[in-house]
Amino acid sequence: MDFAVNYIDNNYNSRYHFDKSVYLKYPGFSASIEEMVSMPRLKNKILLHGIVPSSGSIFDEHLCDKMDEWLQIFKENENKWVSLHFYYEEKFCPLDKAEEVCKSNIDKIRQVLPNIPIVIENVPYAHNDYKWCQEPDVINYYCKKYELGLLLDISHMCVYTGNNNLDINEYLKKLPLDKIYEIHISGCYTDEDKKYYDTHFECSNEIYELYKKVLKIAKNVKMTSLEFPVYNDIPVVIKYLKNSTYDELYKLQNVQLNKLKEIYDNNINRNKI
Repeated sequence: MDFAVNYIDNNYNSRYHFDKSVYLKYPGFSASIEEMVSMPRLKNKILLHGIVPSSGSIFDEHLCDKMDEWLQIFKENENKWVSLHFYYEEKFCPLDKAEEVCKSNIDKIRQVLPNIPIVIENVPYAHNDYKWCQEPDVINYYCKKYELGLLLDISHMCVYTGNNNLDINEYLKKLPLDKIYEIHISGCYTDEDKKYYDTHFECSNEIYELYKKVLKIAKNVKMTSLEFPVYNDIPVVIKYLKNSTYDELYKLQNVQLNKLKEIYDNNINRNKI
């Protein structure tokens, strides 16, 4: 198992370092083509997510329009799969063309990266109630038909099932668990109305327990990425980041990373007994 932490920005990652075995996931905190191509040379490899500067959605007809810089970094860092969002909006393409665009994007990626797996990530929210892209049957359909892997985001799963009154364990069972290449993990936030938000906060005990459960039943996971922290426009996130120093964020990244490694090691040792 490999591990990754979010790349925060060029200033932060020039000053705060991780063991060279840890990947730096980009985009992490934020994303731009300018930042991506100007990242300092570090001892850590970069784990790319999506295709910068596009939306990163497999249904975006412009996903592969500008991928030269991204492709160069992908190859330089010896990334082993391409991870994309399984998320639809009308601005990406007409709804009746969604699967056609998806297939076209898969073909374009496989032309430049033959024999490299493509994995899709479950998402926390549905744009304009296009919830079909969150349904396990649809995820299974695309994974099977187009030979895709799965990037399981545990926080996204919590947000989706929590906001739709679904049993998270039943939802998990319906996903193609044997196809999970990578896990994204971070904490989410629940307000006083019990609405869930994808805030990328610190991992809670509930999140760690779900991680343990996934490791027990998904046998092909190759990477765990700690997605803490991320900038977005959710008020509690803005407040949290405003009140957090780089030193504090670095400490929390390390604490959570070590906890995830401990959970993984314990899982491996149990399987040997």
